Amino acid sequence: MSAPAKTERLSCRITPSGKKLLEHIASRHGMSISDYFVNLAIDIAGRELAEELVIRIPREEWDTLLAELDADTEPNEKLVEASRAFAHGTFIGDVYHAPD
Repeated sequence: MSAPAKTERLSCRITPSGKKLLEHIASRHGMSISDYFVNLAIDIAGRELAEELVIRIPREEWDTLLAELDADTEPNEKLVEASRAFAHGTFIGDVYHAPD
């Protein structure tokens, strides 16, 4: 399967010393400055997006959470109210919108 065609263009201004640095590093990777810059930007953007989607929790707190979730207890009133309110909201794509 072939890679999607590159049809979009980005443009930016850079200092002469910044361009020299990027050219030097790109050549070490056997890439053009454009390919190096685009690959680097996409890689960084992907990592930033992943960071937004990941919840980090210490192991002890994770174990406590799992124990609480596994506990055979009745939901308290706040949880019941929150569940009722949640049921009246809607999802648009992956985003939940609370009721007005």
